Amino acid sequence: MTLYVFAAAAILVLFFSVAAAMASPVDAASGGTDSTMYNANPTNKIQRFAGAIAFAEGFWDAHNNIIVADRPARNNNPGDFLGTGDTGLSDGAYAVFSTLEMGWQKLYGQLQLIVDGKSHNYNLDMSISDIAYVYTATQQDAWSENVASYLGATRDTPLRGLLT
Repeated sequence: MTLYVFAAAAILVLFFSVAAAMASPVDAASGGTDSTMYNANPTNKIQRFAGAIAFAEGFWDAHNNIIVADRPARNNNPGDFLGTGDTGLSDGAYAVFSTLEMGWQKLYGQLQLIVDGKSHNYNLDMSISDIAYVYTATQQDAWSENVASYLGATRDTPLRGLLT
């Protein structure tokens, strides 16, 4: 178990080092319903919210230990996006990304669209609960509770305070 924790921590350190070193945007793989914008330098609030989504989607546990057997981790897709990633899809509908960095950048990009007012599905006035009913097709209440608890917020908290 300790080896897995160490490996997960090393992967995260490597990921954030590479992400911080990148300066120019590139196109990420398609998937989801909004743009495929790549955000090489997400804000800390975007990173934190992305982490909460990854937790709700089963990518990692409450201590940020990656759950390697779960689909989001297997697919390098912490947002568990539907659609085709740069290496295809799995389970008939879920994007697969060639690197974990690409999966994170997809999630950061989707959150940046909300901040920029360019999302077709979400806006800053929506609550965590509101987005749950758009983001996931099943267990919306549990999803919103998981996101809220990870962030130390309530399900009624608007995105504006969490992302800006």
